[in-house]
Amino acid sequence: MNENENTNQEGMTTPPQPQQDVDTTAMHMPGEETTPTPVAETPVAAPAEEKKSLLGPIIGIVIILLLLIIVGLYVRGAMIREDAMDEQMMEQQDDTRVLDEIEAGLEDLSFDEMNAELEVVDSEVEAQ
Repeated sequence: MNENENTNQEGMTTPPQPQQDVDTTAMHMPGEETTPTPVAETPVAAPAEEKKSLLGPIIGIVIILLLLIIVGLYVRGAMIREDAMDEQMMEQQDDTRVLDEIEAGLEDLSFDEMNAELEVVDSEVEAQ
C-alpha cells in the first residue's frame, strides 16, 4: 500500500489527496492557531501567447479555403471547355449534315432533262 493512500472504515483505500503548497516558514506561538498561507502561483499563459496559438489554425483554414477555391475554378474551367468543345462538334455535325443534304440534292438532279430542254431552246433559236 502506498504511504499517501488512506484507509476508510470499510478497509478500502482512497487515492491520496492533492497537497497544497504552504508557506511553513512563518513563526507562531504555541497554542496559537495558524492558517496556512498558499504560495502565489505564476500566471499560466500570457495574452500574447493566446493570439499566437490561434494564428496557426486560422492560417490553416485560410490555406484550405484558398485550395478549395482554386480547385473549384479549375473544375469550372474544365466544364466550360468541355461545353465549348461539345458546341463546336455540334456545329461540325450540322455542317456535315448540310453538305450531305446538298450532295443528295445534286444527285437527285437530272441533267438529262436539262439537256433536253436546252436542245429545245437551241432549236427554237436556230429556227428564228
